[in-house]
Amino acid sequence: MDAAVANAAQDLIGAVGLALLLAGCAGEQRPGWLFKTAAESALPGPIAIWGPPEAMADAGFGCSQDGQIEFWLVREESLTTGHLVPFAAGRAKDRLAERFEVDGVGRAVFPIPRGSPLLAAIAGGANRLEWRLPGGGRGSLRLGEPVRELLHQCAVHSSPR
Repeated sequence: MDAAVANAAQDLIGAVGLALLLAGCAGEQRPGWLFKTAAESALPGPIAIWGPPEAMADAGFGCSQDGQIEFWLVREESLTTGHLVPFAAGRAKDRLAERFEVDGVGRAVFPIPRGSPLLAAIAGGANRLEWRLPGGGRGSLRLGEPVRELLHQCAVHSSPR
């Protein structure tokens, strides 16, 4: 009887471990958004970054000293070779130009012009940013409160003092 109880306990522990792993509660934590002030990021303005906790970010939004918002993706090479990229957030759409930067790994940076409907949609609570690359590739990223906080703080950060 003791062996049967021990085997049942082992099976239960294994099942719970598998359930936690499938739910994302064991091992590596799931990627998410993190907001950092300019002082915390050691950059000219605040940022919101996407990626696994305690790891290099995969994507993000940044705010320059003059209040320009930029969306970026970590990449080894340019995504567009000079073509405009259609972006959408909620019902808002805009076409953005890529600026590729090499800073170790590389980043595809998409400055979002002031007055872009994308900024209004993101600030208003759009849940997802989507894009379509030349050649048919698509991407999307769930948005979160840290991105909206970035937009708010960028406006405060860049306003005349």
